[in-house]
Amino acid sequence: MIQRFIERYHLWCKKKLDESRGKNPLTWLAILAILLIGVDLYTAVTSHHVSWAVLAGDALFVAFLVLYLRRSRFTWLIVPIVGVVFLLQPPFAFFLSPERYPLPIRFLSFCIPLAIGIAAIAYGFFVRRRYYLYLHDTSASAQDI
Repeated sequence: MIQRFIERYHLWCKKKLDESRGKNPLTWLAILAILLIGVDLYTAVTSHHVSWAVLAGDALFVAFLVLYLRRSRFTWLIVPIVGVVFLLQPPFAFFLSPERYPLPIRFLSFCIPLAIGIAAIAYGFFVRRRYYLYLHDTSASAQDI
């Protein structure tokens, strides 16, 4: 019974891998980067104020999009770098926020970027293997033409 379950699980995993084999696993992140750049541009145009954090984030997003369009091997590396930026933000958000904010609000503003940063780093290293398989498949199909 357990052996049958294990075999069916391996078949399911192989089927899922074959379904997503020809798709770029970073496509939805590229769409998200375009949307975030658009939001930042809209904010800059309407408020006439741009901070250094917005410029640094947009520089990372533009670098990601350029590497994504060039199908570079290093595209996946931008995702953990964005995660590290999110990990560096919480101490500043916690200690530099005004004292008028209650401690639970400051703690929440500490935890949310921390969780996003950890998730981005984990996803970046998780998607690396799938992205390399995608690059290998596209290069093999380009050589067949």
